[in-house]
Amino acid sequence: MWLSIVGAVLALLTTIAQGFGSLVSLIRESNLKKQGKEEAENALLKQETEVLGKAIEARQEARIANGAVPESDSLPDDGYRRD
Repeated sequence: MWLSIVGAVLALLTTIAQGFGSLVSLIRESNLKKQGKEEAENALLKQETEVLGKAIEARQEARIANGAVPESDSLPDDGYRRD
């Protein structure tokens, strides 16, 4: 009788330990997915920032090359269009 009770308790403890191990594995997997997603988003944002920086530089170079009004002589941006 005692032997069957001890066996049942050991089986219960083994099941609990396996469940806990599975839970820890799921948490780790979730964290890895979250990190991977964050890294991918950061890489995409970095790439987009670089593209925008190059576009801004190209616009400034085009403005200078076309003899546009220098920044110090520009008109105020008050919402009215001036041609």
